[in-house]
Amino acid sequence: HATMYQRFRLTPRNARAAIIFGGIIPYAAYQLCLFTDDRWALRAKGRNESLLRVPPPAPAGEEED
Repeated sequence: HATMYQRFRLTPRNARAAIIFGGIIPYAAYQLCLFTDDRWALRAKGRNESLLRVPPPAPAGEEED
């Protein structure tokens, strides 16, 4: 393993792995973070309170405690 960096060649297989692990996976993680950013409010919620920052409207006939 000491000479691995000396024998490395950017073959199609290695290029594919570099693109996937160096570009596509970090980009997907970034997009997931953007999608979920400011969506959840996890602090000081009561038992029947929604964790969503903007909860959907309650159905008619359902009352809060």
